[in-house]
Amino acid sequence: MFSVNNFYDYLTHQYGWPNKNNKNFVYIFNQHGDRNLWNLVALCDSNLLEQRTNSLSINQFYSRIYLLDQEPLNFELFEINHITISDDRKKWFDEELYEIYSQNLPKRRQFTTMLSTFNASIVCHSELNSAEVKLLEQHGFICCYYFYHGLISRDWFRHWKHYILENNTNTTAQRFGIYARDASGTRSYRLDVLDSLLPVCNRVYFKIQPTLQKQITNQQVLISWNSAEVEYDSDASATINLQDCDQFQIQIVLETLFDTDKIYLTEKIFKPMVMKQPFILFAGPGSLKYLKRYGFKTFDSLWNEDYDDIADSKTRYQKIIELVYTLNGLSSDDFNELINKAKQITEHNHRHFYSEEFEKQLLDELHQNMSAALEEQNTRALTFDGSVWFDQIDFLYQKTGMVLPRTKRSMSNILKYLTHTEPTIAEKIIEKYGHLF
Repeated sequence: MFSVNNFYDYLTHQYGWPNKNNKNFVYIFNQHGDRNLWNLVALCDSNLLEQRTNSLSINQFYSRIYLLDQEPLNFELFEINHITISDDRKKWFDEELYEIYSQNLPKRRQFTTMLSTFNASIVCHSELNSAEVKLLEQHGFICCYYFYHGLISRDWFRHWKHYILENNTNTTAQRFGIYARDASGTRSYRLDVLDSLLPVCNRVYFKIQPTLQKQITNQQVLISWNSAEVEYDSDASATINLQDCDQFQIQIVLETLFDTDKIYLTEKIFKPMVMKQPFILFAGPGSLKYLKRYGFKTFDSLWNEDYDDIADSKTRYQKIIELVYTLNGLSSDDFNELINKAKQITEHNHRHFYSEEFEKQLLDELHQNMSAALEEQNTRALTFDGSVWFDQIDFLYQKTGMVLPRTKRSMSNILKYLTHTEPTIAEKIIEKYGHLF
């Protein structure tokens, strides 16, 4: 099983220079959750990076593999910020570039300009049906999908494989359970869920976290559920309280994204599987079908899961709330019978989550998609009809009427390098981008 850090080391070994690929450096953010593009760092020895790129003064020539898989892609949340730049990155910061990016470029262009290289770079992500992915591809990036949280969750929940979870025999267990620490940003819909479930809150196991308490405006919500005694960390969705397995029967999963067309699932969806609980899922449309694609089972044989097919988030939301109310309205006998029938599915999901088959499927998908991305990268290099980096410079030029001196030096050095190594490509650069020099 992979942890976050050794998984990235593994990817560097497989796909990054100098191990098996002399064209790509693998880049991640300095700290998990960072959104400052200046804090993207190469996963290799810094001396090696400088020797390979700066000695030839062609830093932008070599391609990169960006691992942007932990959070959904959202250009508005990425930033070029000189204030929050880490100390070890300050020598790379360029005030002049910061000014021109921040003053003349929208957020998506700041992102594509900052991350572009001469040859197409690869952006690794974990979302499907994504407008941001399509836009990156339109700008010349090569996008590589894989299910990051599927791989990492197996490590986060690895200890639970060895627990023997008995059938829930707690006669006072609630019918439903919710985990929600925060309702900021894309998670704001969680406040609506709490409002909608107020009439049945006596059947919902939920404790209000201090962070969430500050965000709740409905006073009735505040007095209807107990408050948590301690503040959970931001990684609380990757931890499990053993006692909770006996506190409720069905887990209502509130994913990071709901009001979206994207399919983007995190460790939150694997929590009920590890706890051997059935679940109802607040997420983007098609998310249940997405789980089935990886061999998991959902509960459409027991209750209506048509909400998964509804694109409109308001209608999908209402359909899920109606399902909760329908299940809440069942008699005790009918509800218990439903839970008993669900056990075969929950056992399968628990077993499959820890199976070698699931891990192999995830890794095979990663390697197939990465191989295809690298092949496309090589094909583009050989059949050169443009450069991602030069295209972004050209856009800036059309916008501002200028090319920065530092950028001109890099362009000239790349052209000089290609004149000796790939003269045909050098000629094509002059033909297409000669006005920039």
